[in-house]
Amino acid sequence: MLDLVYHLLTNDTDVNTATGGRITTDLRVQTNGTPGITMELLSVEDLYYQKDSCKHYIYTIDVVVYTKSIGDCDTLMKQVANAVDRFSGTVTPATGNTYNVNNILIQNRDIDVIQDSDMVEGSLTLEITA
Repeated sequence: MLDLVYHLLTNDTDVNTATGGRITTDLRVQTNGTPGITMELLSVEDLYYQKDSCKHYIYTIDVVVYTKSIGDCDTLMKQVANAVDRFSGTVTPATGNTYNVNNILIQNRDIDVIQDSDMVEGSLTLEITA
């Protein structure tokens, strides 16, 4: 599912331009330039409508943005939100996996200033029903 979010973000002109293509599903090396984005799969849950009948899965993913200022962080988080929030449809990223997405919702939004650093970290928690 990370490849789906990666696909949506890298194919969004505003997000890709703002980050200079620094979007990854891997751990971010702190010496990498900013702004940048990384993401992490937090959980997968089954969604049942009837007993023993799994209809959908709910994926929870954290998208973390790294910038130099609070203003830049807020702007990039809004661009990420515009790229993914309320998305629905069928997508096949470059990995070849096909996803039938019912909905992507933003569940949480947070900005932290990293003390003794010139870095601001923002996070968006996504809930994806597919």
